[in-house]
Amino acid sequence: SLEEKEKKTEINREEQLKERQRQLVNSHTERERKLRQARERRKELEQMLENYRRELQETREQTQREARERALCRQSVEKRRLIEEHRQREQQFKKNYKQVQRREEEWRKMAELIQKQKQENIERFLEDREARIQESRNLALQAERLREDMLRAYNLDSFDKKVQRVALINELGLGGAN
Repeated sequence: SLEEKEKKTEINREEQLKERQRQLVNSHTERERKLRQARERRKELEQMLENYRRELQETREQTQREARERALCRQSVEKRRLIEEHRQREQQFKKNYKQVQRREEEWRKMAELIQKQKQENIERFLEDREARIQESRNLALQAERLREDMLRAYNLDSFDKKVQRVALINELGLGGAN
């Protein structure tokens, strides 16, 4: 029975060794499996990280493109606005300039008309004055001729002297004594 005991012990020991071997194999297999899973997980994470970086880069580039497009659009809109404002200012300037020219032309015509009327009035006044002077001269000439005719016809050489004498008598108040 010692032999049996030894045999049993040997069998137990072999079974323990086999069990230990099996556990080692299982442990190794489990470690390999976990290591493979960890590698796969790491690979997935790296792939996810790479995808995230790529998406982030694409998003950044897209954002930059959109920002450039918006800036260009804003510049274009601003440029169009400035061009339109310039065009409107130029139109307003031309309109104002035409109004000023029209007013100046109206004022010039009005000044010419006023000047012409003044000149006509002056000429009429001078013509009227000259006519009155001429009329006065003609009347004086006619009066002188009439006086000369009367002097010749009535031989009134001293007519002027008689007029002066009457005026002097009247002045001295002697008119009633005669």
